[in-house]
Amino acid sequence: MKGLIWKDFRLNRPLLAIGAVLLIGLYGIGIVMEFHSTWPKLPPSKAWAEMLVSYSTISLYLSFIMTGLLGGYAIACERADRTAHFLAFLPPNKAQILASKLVVVATATAIWWSWILFTVFVLAPHLGGESSDFTGTYSGRGFAAMCVLTFGVGWLASANLETTIVPIILANGAPVILGLLMVFAGDLLAVPRFEMAKWSTPVGLTVGIVAFLVGTFHYLRRLEP
Repeated sequence: MKGLIWKDFRLNRPLLAIGAVLLIGLYGIGIVMEFHSTWPKLPPSKAWAEMLVSYSTISLYLSFIMTGLLGGYAIACERADRTAHFLAFLPPNKAQILASKLVVVATATAIWWSWILFTVFVLAPHLGGESSDFTGTYSGRGFAAMCVLTFGVGWLASANLETTIVPIILANGAPVILGLLMVFAGDLLAVPRFEMAKWSTPVGLTVGIVAFLVGTFHYLRRLEP
């Protein structure tokens, strides 16, 4: 199992590197902007706290983009480079192969979210910011649901297709498509849009879970290669 996890880590290494660069670059921009806004003086600690909270919001949006990338890449990448053909003749069964992929994705997502939670609820208050401003404006549950949605849709598409491009596009387009469908349904049923918005989290979570389960079932039933 350890060998499978390292194999999936190496397969996902380009995406993980992109994610790390995006996250470091994002906060790097924040640091530069803070210095630029007060130069030649140094920014006060409260300004640093506000920067961390603000840029953590952007990080949350990037988090469900990354889960979409990881989900869409997970299975189809091995078909694209013929690794799936090789794995089909090795001892590990499909359940172990899927478990290994989930460990890599879950670990990467946990690290990403841990950093956001640390900056907002530990580092920012320590510097004099208010994490309550962050939680009052944005729902972490909503962003978590979008992570599940993009990953589930990407996983389903990746389990069915031979290329990674389409699953990644579908995964990251899923929140937009779901939002448009909910707006259309609300207008059709004469339900106010703010009422429909309340359902975005449970609907996104449900769609993501169902897509993940269907994708898993299809992969387990599919003959590889």
